Amino acid sequence: LTREQMVVLISRLYGKESEAEGYLSTNNFTDLKPENKYYIPYILWARDQSLIQGMTSTLFGVGQPVTTQQFQTVLLRALGYTEEAKDWYNVPAFSTQIGLMNGLNFKPDAKLNRGQVAAMLVNALSLIPKGEISPLAVKLRVVSAPETEDDTDTTATEPADKTILPTLLGSFGYINTIMLTFNKEMNESLITNKTNYTITQKG
Repeated sequence: LTREQMVVLISRLYGKESEAEGYLSTNNFTDLKPENKYYIPYILWARDQSLIQGMTSTLFGVGQPVTTQQFQTVLLRALGYTEEAKDWYNVPAFSTQIGLMNGLNFKPDAKLNRGQVAAMLVNALSLIPKGEISPLAVKLRVVSAPETEDDTDTTATEPADKTILPTLLGSFGYINTIMLTFNKEMNESLITNKTNYTITQKG
């Protein structure tokens, strides 16, 4: 994936592709040539939204492959971790800490292919942005928030030790994966009894 392709992907992630496609602004990147005209409005939109920066103040980096660390930085901004994204050298560790790299093992300087980018996106969409209570997928309206109590049956058994059971904050489905986000961490005894996280929605 190249840097300019990533910017188009970002606009789609935010549901702003139409806005970005026709965006007008001052171009100070000298490497954006007429042959890159398709990408220019997307790049300027993402720059002005503080979603991406150039390699320098005058070079965007057209044609350069996207690295794991660069894409982690972009996704951290989307998740509201703008200050953490500024700490370039700590980005890989922080991304792992919040779950952005769950199940993934890409080196920070690895050049990402489209499949790896998709895997990181799925992880990001399942995470709860900083200061919010619902996953990024709900915030960006990629999926709906959980049904109301009238439409949702959350069956849970009460543990013998009277532990307060976790409550569902949000859910995210992608192909054959369902991510459920709860308000607290489950201990082993709660996880063992699957009725504690069995959820019925719309039958």
